[in-house]
Amino acid sequence: MWYLIGTTAGRIYLNLSGELVVSGIENVPSEGRVILASNHKSNIDPFCIAAAMRRQVHFLAKEELFRNP
Repeated sequence: MWYLIGTTAGRIYLNLSGELVVSGIENVPSEGRVILASNHKSNIDPFCIAAAMRRQVHFLAKEELFRNP
């Protein structure tokens, strides 16, 4: 439920601010397993990816990311 609330709020904010540009979303299947690979231009990229997708996204991160506050 929190994921849905967060992505909906993010989607509304990014659409109103005009900062979200998505290309190739039509190539992502609506169900089944998918690997999305993005080039990070900023730290907000994972939030933008989650807001752009019409399905739940699970992220992977290297272990060192969780060691630094």
